[in-house]
Amino acid sequence: MKRVLFFALCVLFSSTESECAPPTSPSLFFGASSGFLFVSTSRPLETSKSGVEGNLRLIASQEFDRWLLDLGAGYQYSQLTAQPEFPATQVKVITRSFVGEISPRWKMDSLGLHGFQIGPLAQALTGGDVSYDEDGSVDELALQIRAGVRALYQWGEDFRFRVGASVLSTLNLERRSGIAALLDFQIGFTPVRPAPKEPARTSGVPEFAEVRDRSIRIYLGEALLSFPLGSDRINAKAKEALASLAPVLMKNKDHWSVIRVEGHTDSRDVNHQNQVLSERRAQSVSTELISLGIPEKRITATGFGAKHPIDQDSTEEAHLLNRRVEIWVDEVDSTQVQTIITELRQMK
Repeated sequence: MKRVLFFALCVLFSSTESECAPPTSPSLFFGASSGFLFVSTSRPLETSKSGVEGNLRLIASQEFDRWLLDLGAGYQYSQLTAQPEFPATQVKVITRSFVGEISPRWKMDSLGLHGFQIGPLAQALTGGDVSYDEDGSVDELALQIRAGVRALYQWGEDFRFRVGASVLSTLNLERRSGIAALLDFQIGFTPVRPAPKEPARTSGVPEFAEVRDRSIRIYLGEALLSFPLGSDRINAKAKEALASLAPVLMKNKDHWSVIRVEGHTDSRDVNHQNQVLSERRAQSVSTELISLGIPEKRITATGFGAKHPIDQDSTEEAHLLNRRVEIWVDEVDSTQVQTIITELRQMK
């Protein structure tokens, strides 16, 4: 049931179903929130109240390519005081309850805000009178519903940390309304990692340039590009290789239609950044080719993360093969394919 819920919500927020296949087992987080609570009222002889609120929660978190979903439950405490005109009549309201929450969030990596997440938040409070009633006997409420927004920043790998803030408004308090502003802190880990897949052996390192139907695939592997860990910066050796490649492509520009630059990573997803990292690396190579004279309107850049490995083994050799950028020269004139291939291989 939990997996069905995860999948259904992901489909609502994603453009394709393929983005919704969970890449890892759900992670577990321990969360704590604390902040301010303000309750206003329109009831006669009752004043507005303000105070503090806090909770402790256990959270199951499932990540997808661009979204993640949290389901949490725990204990909540709030303390409100009212300050009428006469201090002798000061009122204190303490509420203890269970809290359950659901929090789908969008990863803001596509905006360059790596690690940041934002999305709606819904909570339910129950387990006692959650009406914030002053005398504890009038207008008791067994279930309080509230909704708002949560923004978090996440970092870490084996252990992941999140910090951020939430703002919530009550939805079903009769003639009362409450606003909570909370700071959030979470620490989590993945208790069960996926078992490694059976290795699918490969025939070895791909050709530097090879024909695929009406396209030519140019393989730029780790040995050539050698991006620093977690970086999309092109080093001097890679720039030199691209500087040799661009003239061959430009010389034959009348014999091909478009160029696709595709980024790929290995399966070791550091901080769940594979997809974004592959996109950034493809864009870096594309930008470099444009600066070398390739027409911008005839080149595109796409990232695939670890979705299309050359070798599905978990060895370091397989990871080296899979960390790559591929340049696809599409719709090549069939009469010129062998000429272009020969020139490319001579360049290598």
